[in-house]
Amino acid sequence: MVSVFAPRAALAAAVIGLCVVAPASAASAAPKGCVIGTWKQTGMSGTVIADDSYTEVHGGAGVKLTIARTSVRYDFNKSAKETTTGEVEGIHWSAWTKYTKLLSFDATVKGSASGSVRLKPKTAEGGAIGRSQVANLGPERSWKLRTTYRGGGQESIAPIKSSFTCKGKSLTLKSGFSFDGRKITVDRFFTRVP
Repeated sequence: MVSVFAPRAALAAAVIGLCVVAPASAASAAPKGCVIGTWKQTGMSGTVIADDSYTEVHGGAGVKLTIARTSVRYDFNKSAKETTTGEVEGIHWSAWTKYTKLLSFDATVKGSASGSVRLKPKTAEGGAIGRSQVANLGPERSWKLRTTYRGGGQESIAPIKSSFTCKGKSLTLKSGFSFDGRKITVDRFFTRVP
């Protein structure tokens, strides 16, 4: 994986060389909107494309995501591993990443049935931990997600900027950006939690 996904940069490189609130008046309250609420991730699909490499990311089912107009919260405690497979200069490799604990951000959420979610990385809070290992290549590594985001990185499981489409019990978040010569796309799929 690449450095936009934090410590996985080093892994891939190794392969190749929560209040009292007064109720708002009905006139001033914003509509709730489809996207607002709690969701469970059912899966994800991502790619990282560079001149010399191609990487795919899948998995992450079970992540609980709570979206409000000004905040986003992740609960990774019952989530499955992310799996990463790739090819770098003809060398095939694979890795897994497992997230645990909680991560939250101040955020800006615009729209209802469609719109955008933008995390404020410097506000990252929580004890979320990532653990990862490249198959047959050294020991497992771990890191704090709060440190990653506050330091300018991000994780494929929680991109800083996403567009969304929401209908009934389904939510899709799509992210696309470039970093260090690489084109990254991540689609995450969710179902509403009652």
